[in-house]
Amino acid sequence: MSSIILCVTEGEKTEVKVLERLQAEFLDKPIEIICFGTNIYQLYRKVKDEDIEFLITYEILQEISQERKGKRDDVLSQYSQIEIAEIYLFFDYDGHDNLSDKYPECIENMLDIFNNETENGKLYISYPMVEAFKHPVIKEEIYDISQGSKYKNYVSKICPEQLNKFINQPLNKRDWSNYFIEHMKAINFLVRNDFSYPSDYLYINKSFTQVGIYENQITKYIKPKNHILVLTPFALFLIEYLGETLFEEWAQLALTT
Repeated sequence: MSSIILCVTEGEKTEVKVLERLQAEFLDKPIEIICFGTNIYQLYRKVKDEDIEFLITYEILQEISQERKGKRDDVLSQYSQIEIAEIYLFFDYDGHDNLSDKYPECIENMLDIFNNETENGKLYISYPMVEAFKHPVIKEEIYDISQGSKYKNYVSKICPEQLNKFINQPLNKRDWSNYFIEHMKAINFLVRNDFSYPSDYLYINKSFTQVGIYENQITKYIKPKNHILVLTPFALFLIEYLGETLFEEWAQLALTT
């Protein structure tokens, strides 16, 4: 019986710990995590020549798992393909990487390939990196892509102390919710030019897509300014997974913050 949520992460530490905390506070299904260990452009090299109609993500992940030399190597050996109910992939935008120039079509194509969690899997992008979840969002928080991995140090200096210490001092559900609400406002600003919590849950499914977010990043920030609007994907992941109940819960919280 299909019951396992499989999450594919770029890194072995931060993404894994965030997902483990979110599972503990929000989710009611078991999560298994497999670490790819490098960026989205390397993953794109593995799938770009595949016939999408015959792509079997589980088999690609098995190959990745066998190549890895970390403590999570044997994750997939515990399950058959039929037991995997949903697949989610969490990767950084990594626009500073050398391969981004070689594969400018990468993000667009990957979002097209991985657009459904019950089929090939659903891809979520952190702008600019996974550490975006720590970034205090006041309004239009932008970052210079050319600064690359310096973002990690930058955000660690400006973020609330409890986010720097979230691994050893876990946040509760309300803490996470308050931070993620601000990122939902930022998505609304990106898509609708309105920095406020979205007023309509139905609009989330229609317009707050990963493709729509990427296209707006490209047209408003990346191409004209070589910047990105800082966004974590974890907020929208939770809303899309848990649905209107969490959306309304956050709407009420947003009224008090």
